[in-house]
Amino acid sequence: MVGNRGADREAGPSDPQVAMDYRLRALEKEATRQGGAVRWGGDPAQTQGPAAVPPAVGERRTFQVFRSVGNFTEVTAEARYVGERAALFVDEDAPSSGLTQADLQLFSDRFDDFIHPTVTSAYGSESDLDANERVVILFSPAVNALTPRGATGFVGGFFFGIDLVPETEGSNGGEVFYTLVPDPDGTFSDPRSKDAILDVVPGILAHEFQHMVHFNQRVLLLGAEANEALWLSEGLAQYAEELVAREYADAGDPAGEELFRDGARERSRRYLTEPEMVSVVISTGQGTLEERGGGFLHVMYLADRFGDAIVERLGRTTRIGVDNVEAETGNQWPTLLSDWWAAVRLDETGVESAPTEYPGVDLRSYLQDPFPLEPDALSADGFERSGSLPSSSVAYFEVVPPAGGSLTVRIGGAGGGVIPPQAGLQIRVIRVQ
Repeated sequence: MVGNRGADREAGPSDPQVAMDYRLRALEKEATRQGGAVRWGGDPAQTQGPAAVPPAVGERRTFQVFRSVGNFTEVTAEARYVGERAALFVDEDAPSSGLTQADLQLFSDRFDDFIHPTVTSAYGSESDLDANERVVILFSPAVNALTPRGATGFVGGFFFGIDLVPETEGSNGGEVFYTLVPDPDGTFSDPRSKDAILDVVPGILAHEFQHMVHFNQRVLLLGAEANEALWLSEGLAQYAEELVAREYADAGDPAGEELFRDGARERSRRYLTEPEMVSVVISTGQGTLEERGGGFLHVMYLADRFGDAIVERLGRTTRIGVDNVEAETGNQWPTLLSDWWAAVRLDETGVESAPTEYPGVDLRSYLQDPFPLEPDALSADGFERSGSLPSSSVAYFEVVPPAGGSLTVRIGGAGGGVIPPQAGLQIRVIRVQ
């Protein structure tokens, strides 16, 4: 196993949802850097308005929906369903053949009964700047329109921290989750069926609600002037999806479990298909779904090894990225990476042991067959491999020495020369038989 331990780096966006996250996190970073965020000084009660007034069914309200940098679409929406923790508003321009009251109640129940209690228990509370004791869930075709026609993937929903910076242009001055509407005729973008909305949006809601909680804990309460590194922020948000999936599993609801687990699992499988091509650490962008998969697997390893409480500690700090992880685990980054990468390969093989295992997760069962990681099999008769590794990436090799014999492996730098110290290259040899 050969790894590059380099620190946080930058990457650009690709998938429409990933690209949207990239833009929004960058704009939030700029707003907090300019001192726009309200800083409350540490008391969670102070991130609430003076008097709680829940929205009423039938209430109409205008919202600013992000379109592009400096541009917002103003929409008018009606409160169609109000639950214990969420108020569901539907844009008046949504197609008439959209979500029914039963559909809206299902969304509300998922949020009230599973998403909100699970995420707040693990990460802390959200703010309540608009003093309505609810998170607004806005269903709007303005979100559909964010995805270009013919795109691979689509923007399913988002939270925008600018809404918690009331004096900033485009802010709605409260906690809002934006999501798309059924559009079977493709009026606003490519066609989106109601079944697709019911299937995709719940997981995104859990993910984005964690971002909302994280913004409160990190920026509003602690006054952080910079966002968390995106690789870690996204890893924490994906782990929120996994925690909700576990709650559905405990409730005996396998369909609900899969609804919240399928996305992170698929991204993890994509990462493990070619981990040597993917950097785990990213500071200003979440460039690919594979990178997200790596970040999620790493956060799940941290929670499994150090306990679930670590995800709350990672979110309640002004530290960033690798420095944050090292401080909260008490371990150096190169060692953590090496242990984690070994755990990915060894878990549930019969040769794993702490810390090179996921002690509470059967990773092979979790990722399902076929296991996506296939180390490069090298012949004991002689082999040569050359190439490069991105920062904080790993290449796996398996060698079977000749029976009763030995094997010598030599690793060098460019042209077979000495490996430069700044490369940060690590080699870990593990006997598996």
